[in-house]
Amino acid sequence: MAKRTPRLQFTEEEWQNPELAKPIKKAEKAADKLEKAEANIPKKTVKTKERTIDPNTGKTVVRLHFEKTEKKPPSKLQYAVRDVSLTAVTSGFHREMRDADDNAGTSAAEASVSATEAVYHAGEAVQYSHKMKPYRTVAHAERRADKANLNALQKETGQQSGTTNPYYKYQQKKAIKQEYAKAKSTSADTAGASEIASKAAKTAAEKTRQASEFVWKNKKYFIIIGAIAMVLLVFMNMISSCSVLLQGAAGSLGMTTYTSTEEDMREVESVYAAMETELQEKLDNYEILYPGYDEYRISGEVLGHDPYVLTSILTAVYGEYTPEDTEMFLHTIFSLQYRLTETIRRETRYRIVDGECVPYQYEICTVTLTCTPMEELAESLLTEEQYEMYEIYMTTSGNNPELFDETE
Repeated sequence: MAKRTPRLQFTEEEWQNPELAKPIKKAEKAADKLEKAEANIPKKTVKTKERTIDPNTGKTVVRLHFEKTEKKPPSKLQYAVRDVSLTAVTSGFHREMRDADDNAGTSAAEASVSATEAVYHAGEAVQYSHKMKPYRTVAHAERRADKANLNALQKETGQQSGTTNPYYKYQQKKAIKQEYAKAKSTSADTAGASEIASKAAKTAAEKTRQASEFVWKNKKYFIIIGAIAMVLLVFMNMISSCSVLLQGAAGSLGMTTYTSTEEDMREVESVYAAMETELQEKLDNYEILYPGYDEYRISGEVLGHDPYVLTSILTAVYGEYTPEDTEMFLHTIFSLQYRLTETIRRETRYRIVDGECVPYQYEICTVTLTCTPMEELAESLLTEEQYEMYEIYMTTSGNNPELFDETE
């Protein structure tokens, strides 16, 4: 089984804490839903062999063990390859119909086969979607459980520290995510919430201490900076529009920052990246997926995209968004960035059959993938006001320059 979100273990004292009770209940509820979703994943029986030495005879004894493990999610490419033989037969049929005399009988037969193909492939798509449903449910439940766990740990660590220092809070949030990621990768099923919170608190305290020492060692520079700030403050107090300027500065900071949660922004980015991966797999395996032609000429490759461009566009359009909000718009962007065209050219060629030169139709399938950088699409996708916001977000990276460090 792949490493998944651990169930946090809370002590009796934590359960009795009124400020922690609500986030703990949410974390427990999310963990229950995740376990329920995991139970619905299809299982398979795996046979393993264990070789041991019989202490009485000294001979090697082989014992069989049968274990139930989770099935891997079905591959869309393998799903398509399974139908290659059927596609080859129908492609041959269509070719024969095109070469035959054009009459009502052949047209009706070809239309009937085309309709049957459409129904079959639609059924295949529904079946694939049905098989993937348990895995999608688990992924969704896991994201919810991670969010609930991090919220509970944040509350607990905040209580342990009891500080209002904004820099300490920033380091605390960062340390909690790091410690939680370690627990998720190393623990099998459970993780002690108190242990994670304590480690995060120690890390945050150490980072804050280091920052304080840095300030103390360079105190003369900070004194100079403070003096300059005081002079500026006095000067600004003399200006009647001081409050307006301060409000404008605060508003400017808000306008340059991504408003969605990091988890939602990363998830939307991964959805778009998966769409690009699927398109590249289709291009790489085009001859297998669409057999029946004599020659294939395939050009182009998936260009990829800058995740900050995608996030800036979506933030300019939606403000704060979730993966569900952006589903249709992602497909719109994708259809504009990538255009896959297929053209079929038929040539009359000749081959020697029983000493005679016989003509035949040679079919060439030309597939071209045209890519447009996402940056060039931004202006056409956005209104004038949205495009101005997009440029601001691109300049500041949404005040989150490390957002996609793990995915780039």
